[in-house]
Amino acid sequence: MAADQSVSGRDLYREWFGYRPLIGRGDAPDGRWDLRASYEPQAPGTRPSLSLSIELWNDRGLRAGAGGCGGLGIANDERPLVVSMSRRGPHASFCYVGQVVADAEPVSVFLSDGSAVDAVLFQGELPIKVWTVVTDGTTVPVRARAVAAGADLVEIAIPAQWPEPNVNTCWGPSGEDE
Repeated sequence: MAADQSVSGRDLYREWFGYRPLIGRGDAPDGRWDLRASYEPQAPGTRPSLSLSIELWNDRGLRAGAGGCGGLGIANDERPLVVSMSRRGPHASFCYVGQVVADAEPVSVFLSDGSAVDAVLFQGELPIKVWTVVTDGTTVPVRARAVAAGADLVEIAIPAQWPEPNVNTCWGPSGEDE
């Protein structure tokens, strides 16, 4: 799953007209994905929050779906690694998006078939890193591990969830969980 951070004219147009900033993109087994994120720092009387969205494109370059979650709490020292959302990919693939504290790298994701992959990490101008894993649709994440400064930081269990077509699931944490 290759990833790059180049931005096209189409992406700049969307950003100018109220879309969340593009922080990364990559290849899925059945197309491509664009990851967007925006962060609202804590203002008096509010909690900081994160909004994430993913746009999916099929192998012909046509939009194949999108999903997003707003009002998410931020990964922090008490919960340094979280899953934030999941969605079915352009056809059969599954896409998972999460957060990890900024000093963590890499994030390894262990799949239901016994294999493991390193998540693609993006930060942009966010106070955390956003991680993404796209599977071929035959397996889902069941565990994730983050490393910081060469040592294990945290490992979490992920309930095996098989995304349904056209369904976006927000896992959290909610901004009220801060």
